[in-house]
Amino acid sequence: VELWDVAIGKCKAELNVGTTLNGGQECCFSPDGTILAVARRLDTKMVPCVAPTVDFWDVRSGSCVTALEASHSGELHVPKTIRISPDGTFMAVAYSRTTRNPDFDQDEIIDLWNIPNGRCIASFPPPSSPFPFDGLGLWLEFNPTSRFLAIATEFVIELLELATGNCTGRHQVTGADHYCKIWFDQKGSVVAGAERRT
Repeated sequence: VELWDVAIGKCKAELNVGTTLNGGQECCFSPDGTILAVARRLDTKMVPCVAPTVDFWDVRSGSCVTALEASHSGELHVPKTIRISPDGTFMAVAYSRTTRNPDFDQDEIIDLWNIPNGRCIASFPPPSSPFPFDGLGLWLEFNPTSRFLAIATEFVIELLELATGNCTGRHQVTGADHYCKIWFDQKGSVVAGAERRT
């Protein structure tokens, strides 16, 4: 992973994040910009029972300061999205299988972490959908106050209240084939983008 100084347009450092499959990983910065969280895509043909990890890298020193191991292993190892809440308390990581498998009931999972104590406090599937979920999209975003986590699939957006774990809102996509991005504005209103497949 290369770290660039946007002010001068130069690469400041290269982080050796380790072996990944086909170069696959998802990254995000901590709110203060001092830590880069990297969720790596593991090669399960080589290590089939190893749980995926999220590594925390110190941007200034270029060293890995923490490695958090997920609660699941096997095929649920491909990171789709990683986000850290604006207050730095929570981290959410969405994973999926490399290939769709009709023999498994669960093809995606979301891990919710408490960063200060380094513990995964919840693992749950994405929102259910009235249509087949083909894994093209799974996105996460915290609201500005870190109270809610928005979860979006191709057809559904749900709003999860972190303190209670309850779904406080649900919206089914209309007029487009699948969501492509989701985010909050500064006032905390959900803003979602959608695109058509054709």
